[in-house]
Amino acid sequence: MLVPEEIETFLAIARFGSLGAAAEALHASQSTVSYRLQALERRMGQRLVERARGDKRTTLSTAGENFLAVAERWEDLAEETRRIRNRHHVPVRIGAADAIAIHVLPPVLRELAQDPTAPRITVETATGPVVSDRVALSHLDVGFVFFERVHADLRVEPVATSEMRLFLARGFETGAVDGHPVSLQDLRLDREVRLPWGPDLLAWRQRFPWAEPLAEVAKAFALWPFLQAPDVWAVAPAFLAADLVERTGCTVHPVVEDPPARTIYRITHRKPRATIAHAVRTVERTWARVASQVGRSGTGLHLVDGREA
Repeated sequence: MLVPEEIETFLAIARFGSLGAAAEALHASQSTVSYRLQALERRMGQRLVERARGDKRTTLSTAGENFLAVAERWEDLAEETRRIRNRHHVPVRIGAADAIAIHVLPPVLRELAQDPTAPRITVETATGPVVSDRVALSHLDVGFVFFERVHADLRVEPVATSEMRLFLARGFETGAVDGHPVSLQDLRLDREVRLPWGPDLLAWRQRFPWAEPLAEVAKAFALWPFLQAPDVWAVAPAFLAADLVERTGCTVHPVVEDPPARTIYRITHRKPRATIAHAVRTVERTWARVASQVGRSGTGLHLVDGREA
């Protein structure tokens, strides 16, 4: 008898190429992944994964290559069985970075909710790497992230960009007029609130004198309390402007030093399960149909082909 957790673990190892990477993607310990693999190999009576001493990478044995096709069919059948049992439309499982889910996706989700022919939707938020890993494992069907993840099983498409803007707490000591360009050289570097927007922005930031920031936060909504304190500033995508201004009264400015724009990527599996392929296409068509709402004038979002989203 096959055990779902063991097959899921085998598929993760096959797709990610090491026990460590599979453990990270499954949010399990490496010892748990190793135990599940050994249990599956005992059950099958064959070695499925080759592990060279001193090498973290893994490869599939001949038996493992043969079993991979069986495991993938089992994955499809398990999803189909669940769908029949629930007697519902196959759900589309969408994952997104928090800022994208809160500020970019609402028009898309609203359109899907109002369409009686649309599939059922589930939405979760996580960091970009976690969303990418869950799409690669077929735990999510569509992801929206800021990072272009390179993975053999992922289809990654840029769908929108947003320029970076400087957000200054109201009454900032520079006396900058809302909307006027501001240089980082005019700011106190120890009053910055820094977010991990990506390696290209970090490289851009390192062009300037380094100082420990006032705070480092992982989520955009964590800016709210800081931008109500004196002389605090942050660099963030322009699509956050309306929300941050309403909540904090901050002012918004172009940055003289021209930071790189943020790109939003849509990620899907290169070989989506047959049971959800149509539903994924529905999400993609809905995005295209409501793009003008996603990036209506003043949001700071633009489609990658140059048209305002």
